[in-house]
Amino acid sequence: MVLSRMIKEFGFSIAGILLILLQTEALFAYQSSDPPSDVIEHRFDLRPVYSYVNTTNRDGSNDINHTLNLRARYGLSYHFNDKLTVQSRAALRLSDKQGDFRFMFDGHTGGSGTYPAGTATLDELLIRWQAHPGLRLTAGRFQARFPLAGFIPKGVDRYYGANLSISHTDGIWMEWDVNNRWRLHLVGSHNSQSGSSHAARTPLRFDESAGARFTWFTNIEHRNREGRWAQRELSISVTPQNFYRDGELRNHLALSTRWMYRPGFSVSGEEYLVGVELGYIPVAPTPSEAGFEVSEERLLFGRSAIA
Repeated sequence: MVLSRMIKEFGFSIAGILLILLQTEALFAYQSSDPPSDVIEHRFDLRPVYSYVNTTNRDGSNDINHTLNLRARYGLSYHFNDKLTVQSRAALRLSDKQGDFRFMFDGHTGGSGTYPAGTATLDELLIRWQAHPGLRLTAGRFQARFPLAGFIPKGVDRYYGANLSISHTDGIWMEWDVNNRWRLHLVGSHNSQSGSSHAARTPLRFDESAGARFTWFTNIEHRNREGRWAQRELSISVTPQNFYRDGELRNHLALSTRWMYRPGFSVSGEEYLVGVELGYIPVAPTPSEAGFEVSEERLLFGRSAIA
């Protein structure tokens, strides 16, 4: 895809934005010969991105910036049977602007929410057990994302690993089909003293309280996505004692809900969907207590539309 456009406003112009986004994914599996029930599954995806930006400043000078980035991931799953699976995935980021290359296996993803360019890691290392058809348990390092659906998914909580980023959740995850309508997710994740594994950011702290070393997340979602409602879910996230408010360590509580609706009309054979996400944080640190400028908005809003 090549995108080029010019914007002129108040004597300021930006010209020449070139974006190439390619993604190749391969998924294949083969049956092991001994024993016959064993299955090894390989997964691979490659995402190179080249960007070129030519900016014309007010004084007529030009600034040119172009970068080449790459994210590659290779996963391997071993199915002992139809109930027990072990799974791992290696992920790396490369850039023509990076410094040294190194392998990292940290318990957190850093304040930016991703491993930096010039690094490789394991973003999946887990064991999964299908206890019965309506109950699945996962332990280790995994991807537990809950975004608002769309062409470009987004989310105010538990959304990471998008575009070129690399991140993960370390902990345990239970998926339970409560009945034929609702599915419950319970995630208990571990946080290192340096930060969280699910991309929480400063001013949240994880080094001053033992309680902050664990985050508890629950999500309830409607299982029927074929009717008018393509998505209906509610999430609650709690991390004990990980930010200061009024001089005391406080619990971080976040609530979010996501809804995606089918209006029931199509254009040129394409069906349209519209969605909204709301997030609410009852108590958060003030800019003075955070030590830098932070938003004091307690209600977050997101929207999406797909065809």
